[in-house]
Amino acid sequence: MSRKSTKAPKERTLTDAQGREISVKVLNQDIIERETAINKAMDSALKLQERIIADKQKIIGIVEDYLSEAA
Repeated sequence: MSRKSTKAPKERTLTDAQGREISVKVLNQDIIERETAINKAMDSALKLQERIIADKQKIIGIVEDYLSEAA
């Protein structure tokens, strides 16, 4: 016997500056598009930050290796 889920899908919300969740149904489309663009930009910035940190550690290793060989 199969069971069907009776749960309604959770509606999409955005969180405002005070931490309240607001349904996207009541928001202006411009706000939703701006939020999407900001999220994409932040995702890219966070990935870039991770890469910069990794490359910095790599460069530090190269310099430390050189200094230990030169000493």
